[in-house]
Amino acid sequence: MKVVTFGKIGGGCVDGDSTILTKEHGNIVFQKLFEKIVGIFRHEVIVAVLPPGKLRVKSVNTENGEPSWKEVRCIWRIPVKGEVCKVELSNGNSLLTSRRHPFLVIKDSKLLYKKAYRLSKKDRLLNPLEGKASEVTKIFRTTVDTYFYDLTVDGYNNYVSSGIVIHNTGCTSVSFNTAVWLSKLYNKRIAFIEADFGRNSSEFLWDPLFLKAREESPGDYPTLREYLNGSAEPWEIAHVSSRYPEYKNIAFIPASQIFSSKKDLYKNYPSYEEKMRNLIKFLKSRCAVIIIDGPGGGGFTGMADYYLLLPVSDAFIPVLEPNKPTINATQPLIDLSTLLKIEYPAYIVNKVRRKDLKDIREITRPIRKSEAQPCFIVPYDENMEKSYRMGIPIAIQYPDSKACREIRRVAEFLMEAKTGSEAKRRVSLTPLINAILYGNAQIKTLIYQLKEKLVSKGRVDDEISEELKEIEKLLKAIESP
Repeated sequence: MKVVTFGKIGGGCVDGDSTILTKEHGNIVFQKLFEKIVGIFRHEVIVAVLPPGKLRVKSVNTENGEPSWKEVRCIWRIPVKGEVCKVELSNGNSLLTSRRHPFLVIKDSKLLYKKAYRLSKKDRLLNPLEGKASEVTKIFRTTVDTYFYDLTVDGYNNYVSSGIVIHNTGCTSVSFNTAVWLSKLYNKRIAFIEADFGRNSSEFLWDPLFLKAREESPGDYPTLREYLNGSAEPWEIAHVSSRYPEYKNIAFIPASQIFSSKKDLYKNYPSYEEKMRNLIKFLKSRCAVIIIDGPGGGGFTGMADYYLLLPVSDAFIPVLEPNKPTINATQPLIDLSTLLKIEYPAYIVNKVRRKDLKDIREITRPIRKSEAQPCFIVPYDENMEKSYRMGIPIAIQYPDSKACREIRRVAEFLMEAKTGSEAKRRVSLTPLINAILYGNAQIKTLIYQLKEKLVSKGRVDDEISEELKEIEKLLKAIESP
């Protein structure tokens, strides 16, 4: 198994003018909160791990709607350039948000998460501050070139922003720690491609000083962006750090925001695809394993980045959390890998607490291809947070911790597993991208295939209809000027 894409499910962020309800600072604008807690930085991406008791925000139990104060583990600042959603609310507030950011919606007396791009007028969003719902009065697309912000919150994994409840972001480092274990165990060259184009969180964990140096002198530290745009060669973007001895075998390829919209990706896709294939060819001749750290995905419109990554992969391994929304959002990525004849050898459930264990097999049943398929369960482990707080991979700082032992098993599996896809397959998505971009008859075939897959999975008619409507909405948006 040579090239493995790890797919993270979930993710999103909001603009700096959104307000956050905190115990320590009251209702405060997100940008001011960040500057008060972290400071003013010029670096592109900042993720700060906070010590216990530093910051608490109002969070909501999705089972009963009860609010309480929860600790913030991380605070993020991410550069965003391109298309986002603006959501206007009946409580008079509005916020700019990434298209995939989940909002807590009241539907049939239940609380459910719904991604921003799927919101519609009259959707009722939980407003715990006023004890009632706030309706969406208007939602539309716009473009920005600014910083967005997010939190990682303990417990319920959500927080109150601008009077409503939105999901937080995760802080998984499974893929990079897998690379570190591969380097430690087998003493072979490992390539790690950071393809989370928005966050660069693996780069922060790998070498924060590199991130700072690249911000100050970007021309001296080319990334995947420069390579795909034709201003750098493969050997110029494969960086090696001397920070730890365990890094000596890791060639790290950093990412930056490459395209401002999916339409931009589609228009340049043939060129990007060819360059990605050439990059993988270059790395394969030099590395035992290539790990691609995919962005937070899920849902049909959240897969655009994976159109570049999966066609050059031999295997796809999703990293998800033990809840139904993220597990359901995994299915489109699995379907895409199946379409491309890419192996789906295992899946990883991350941040699993003891109370989650009894339900793991049941809630992951929809994405299991067989009862024998390997499932790696990475337990919730405070040592993961401690190591991140110190800016050190857990595979180096706490190699014997519970979470790290399971990540080691993932590394051993990757080195030992075999796949038959390397020799027989190199499928191109260019015809599909052209179909989406130019609206030809292949779109109908794609929708038909998706419908057949949904039926085969036993999904109910209402869910099928909703998914197809979202695809049609996406296609109309792409075709519009």
